Amino acid sequence: MMLVVGDLLLDVLLLPELTHSEQPAGMLARSGGSAANTAAWMGHLGSPVVFVGCVGNDGIGDMLRAELRLEGVETEVRSVAGMETGCVAVELDARGERLMRSSRGANVALVADDVLRTVPSRVWGVHLTGYALLGQGSFALLEAAAGVARAHHALLSFDPSSEGVIDSLGRDRLLGALKACDLGLLLPNIVEAVALTGLEEPAEAAGMLGETAPTVVVKCSERGAVAFAGGEVCWVPTEPTQPLDTTGAGDAFNAGLLAALMRGDPLKDACRYGHKIACEAIQVYGGRPARQR
Repeated sequence: MMLVVGDLLLDVLLLPELTHSEQPAGMLARSGGSAANTAAWMGHLGSPVVFVGCVGNDGIGDMLRAELRLEGVETEVRSVAGMETGCVAVELDARGERLMRSSRGANVALVADDVLRTVPSRVWGVHLTGYALLGQGSFALLEAAAGVARAHHALLSFDPSSEGVIDSLGRDRLLGALKACDLGLLLPNIVEAVALTGLEEPAEAAGMLGETAPTVVVKCSERGAVAFAGGEVCWVPTEPTQPLDTTGAGDAFNAGLLAALMRGDPLKDACRYGHKIACEAIQVYGGRPARQR
């Protein structure tokens, strides 16, 4: 079982054709949240997964929980009285790139107890996103996730989420905490890898981050990914694909990678599978599998 901990939000997509105050199309609502997207893709791929998060005590929160269950995800999502479910406005351009503005809402209420009270009997891995550390739980959430991973001899994986998250948490503090928690797999994109190391070459950044986790995969968008493990670095290319919407591409990659590792695939093959799932994700609006649409 994979335990995924982090954010669950409603995404409101503003499409390139949205040009007037009143028109019949151009805006879409989708389930979102980086961690929840990864859990949804894993469930969609048939991997056993539990998602832990928070929503407001409202109908939107109920809907977001229900959509995760439709993808085969077990949900341990707490409703927080007096708070709104988190929401993100995603403005897309004609190339599928996006500008995001978020209101985290009830996601900030996620704390270590939410993780500790929902641990399944058997855990293969625990995956946490950097966004989760911005709320009340802060680094105690990371410590709780690490405790679960240690108790079950499970993989602990971490996606930093964004350069802004790294700045907010503090680069040195974050890297130190990850190393102290025996992180097994670090999953930054290239912008986050640069923010964590100051090195712009992906292979060099991956090698430096190997001091924090024994396995590092740096996601480099259409260029592919750089994987570091056992002291060696290798490029894993991907086929360039014109995106409809890049929202959640990294989350989908994480899901494919983790699902493949869970079934015993070597790291390089797992990265290839991650690319495959990411390519599927960028062909639809939003960060979730197409069957929800």
